[in-house]
Amino acid sequence: MAPLAYQAPPVNIAMSELVTLAAMDSELYARVFFPKTVRQTSPPFHREMDAVLDSDARLVAFMIFRDGAKTTKVRLFISKRIAYGISRTIVVVGKSQDHARRTIEWLMRAVEFNSTWVQTFGLRKGSKWTSEEIEIFHGIDEVPIRVIALGITGSTRGINVDDYRPDLIVVDDPCDEENTATPEQREKTDDFINGSLRNSLAPVSENPLAKMVFMQTTLHVEDSIQRCMRDSSWSSLTFSVFDEHGESRWPSRWDTQTLQREKESFTARGKLHLWMREKECCITSDATSVFPVDGLQYYDILPDPDEMTYYVAVDPVPPPSDKEVATGLRTKDWEVWSVIGKWKKRLYLLETRKSRGHSPDWSVAQLFEILETYPRINLLAVESINYQRTLKWYLETALKRRGRWIRTSDTGNDRRKKVNRIIDSIGDAVGRRILFVHPSQLGFIEQYRLYPNVKNDDEIESVAMAINAALNDGVIFEGDYLKMLEDEEKNIPELEFRGACP
Repeated sequence: MAPLAYQAPPVNIAMSELVTLAAMDSELYARVFFPKTVRQTSPPFHREMDAVLDSDARLVAFMIFRDGAKTTKVRLFISKRIAYGISRTIVVVGKSQDHARRTIEWLMRAVEFNSTWVQTFGLRKGSKWTSEEIEIFHGIDEVPIRVIALGITGSTRGINVDDYRPDLIVVDDPCDEENTATPEQREKTDDFINGSLRNSLAPVSENPLAKMVFMQTTLHVEDSIQRCMRDSSWSSLTFSVFDEHGESRWPSRWDTQTLQREKESFTARGKLHLWMREKECCITSDATSVFPVDGLQYYDILPDPDEMTYYVAVDPVPPPSDKEVATGLRTKDWEVWSVIGKWKKRLYLLETRKSRGHSPDWSVAQLFEILETYPRINLLAVESINYQRTLKWYLETALKRRGRWIRTSDTGNDRRKKVNRIIDSIGDAVGRRILFVHPSQLGFIEQYRLYPNVKNDDEIESVAMAINAALNDGVIFEGDYLKMLEDEEKNIPELEFRGACP
């Protein structure tokens, strides 16, 4: 269920009651005591972060897209632990001490200038007041709270302030291109985070609410945050700039169309891997993909449409079940239609169309729209197994009903595994450098860059089917040949007995 949007409390509510409510609602706490910090509408995923931060999880890890406000979220969390006297010794770790000092300086300004926060929770600065280390006295009991800034290369051994070990350790973007460049550097960084730093956290017996929070935009498939995502001892969440439906995860800050245009510009400059890493928390490289990163050719202008022949492929899915509808189709595959234009030896990906949660009538509508757009379609490729067989019959029936005819290719006779069909078809076109795509075709380009490490392969499979149809039109495959022989055998007339030798 989606987190509820923030609702402002009644204006006449007493501050004491507001403090009680804010203890249970971090969004309310931020809006009341740090209104200048949270000026925009908060996205739902910030509520998801709050739920994990306020839980009893001891180790928390967030892999968040760049500009996802992770530093702001962690600063607010630190301030809340100070305000309610939950922590006594807090350590903030950045990729350098200077980076960590900025969070300490933010807290210093809050103590000196945020009168509402200071007066409500009875806070005042102590004897330590530098950007490397500060002391804040809390409440009428004058409990001292120490906040210390460290760099990733600093020493955490022996941190013990007035006999209190750190009960909150915040690790904010400690990795960069330099300390993740080699396996040795990645191992050293991870040893620091999951070794000496993690082991310096106060034990549960001393403070049940002791917590370590690690937030990072990923840089390498084997960097520390990626390892935490795979480690069940960490309560971890990953947030791309796009949600599971391909929409902006923070629409009040960036609308989906703006993000798509920006992603397209990265693609046109050959920098899609940077976008995927920084904005979608996904690592792409030659080391993890079966296809060469620079294998695709890009086009802006197409050849004369009258000189092209067209090939269409559909990778269908059955209509959604009631269970799939109830879960918002999150696990439902996409039905994808792809159109390839063939001009001389070149293949142009002209468009892809996709949907899920639709009826077969949507599939028929796509077919006829494509027929109107590309009147010289040479072949329609569609599988004839399971539901695909039903859809193939449905499409052929619709064509007959409207007096149209188009050759169809039965890809069900191709006995190769799906992954081999995709790699062989696209790899062949890419290897011969004849596959051209438009920079706006982000869905296919992204799956091409990631394959086979993709959540779903519907788009790349549909394109592979269309490419295979274009490259092999007229070529008889082994499966087709065997079927042809079987059909011929059935049509051979029986021999007539006309007599025998005496």
